[in-house]
Amino acid sequence: MTSRFDIDAYFSRIGYDGSRAPTLATLRGITAHHTQTLPFENLNPLLRRPVRLDIASLQQKLLHEGRGGYCDWWMQGKLGDTWRTLYRFDLQRQYACDYEAPNWYTSTHPDSYFLHNLLCARVTPDRRYALFNRELTEYAAWPERNSATP
Repeated sequence: MTSRFDIDAYFSRIGYDGSRAPTLATLRGITAHHTQTLPFENLNPLLRRPVRLDIASLQQKLLHEGRGGYCDWWMQGKLGDTWRTLYRFDLQRQYACDYEAPNWYTSTHPDSYFLHNLLCARVTPDRRYALFNRELTEYAAWPERNSATP
């Protein structure tokens, strides 16, 4: 097991070949590629599989298995003309227990939303697709909302 993050494999997975200089433009480029490549999904908790947070397990899942994941970041998406919080984070120092406890709850507690519902989301440059159980919703850059349920 490795404890080093393979940045080259990560950039390859997300299709990022831009600058690696620590600038806001670089961060924006990496973030755009990351969110458009790695889906939000809760397959492991739904299938009652463990969600491991060590670097080797995360790299295996995200980089080599082509999967996505879920997170505790703060992120907003513009849905129509309304900005909605999708995820959140702050700049306080985080320790392993800050991730392990909420991860354990969301992936194992019987009342966790993630154990009883299929949630997947994918972002493209002009829209966001959200799958909730059997309902697929497409959010465009404009206010329309299109849903399809089999």
